[in-house]
Amino acid sequence: MNLIADLKRRLATVESRHERLEHELKKCRSSVDAERAAHAETKRRNSAVQQELEQVEASLADLANSDKPMQQSARLSNHKLLYVGGRPAQIGHLRAFAERSGAHFLYHDGGIEERGGLLQGLISRADAVLFPVDCISHAAMSLVKRTCRQSGKPFLPLRGAGLAPFCAALYGLAVITSPTGSSAGG
Repeated sequence: MNLIADLKRRLATVESRHERLEHELKKCRSSVDAERAAHAETKRRNSAVQQELEQVEASLADLANSDKPMQQSARLSNHKLLYVGGRPAQIGHLRAFAERSGAHFLYHDGGIEERGGLLQGLISRADAVLFPVDCISHAAMSLVKRTCRQSGKPFLPLRGAGLAPFCAALYGLAVITSPTGSSAGG
């Protein structure tokens, strides 16, 4: 009888250990899955930032290598760009860069100080709307998206409120709207 009781006790210990190891294995698999997802997201972000950097460098190279300071501007001339949100201290720099690229720059602060009712009027005047996703009110972002979709205007959410995402977006717009860019499918 002691042998049977001893075997039952050992079996219970082994089963308990097995359950504990199964639980740990599930946690490890979950952790690996989460790490893989985080790695994939990091790769996606890295790729997006790399593409943005290449666009910024190409844009700056176009401006630096041109005989005229507005070589790229022919592609953005007469385009009205509305920038919604962002940091007030940077708006002057964004405006200068947009105008140097040949675009007309319109601005709305995204609902911080200016009335939201003005936003729809500005959207109707713009050819494209840009906004930094990290520095705009949710209400303004929703209004921009909804109004642009209804009117068929392009809107470009920018990764951040800095000059680099803005510069990359302008370069992308110039490529898309140029005769060679539009024939290539943009």
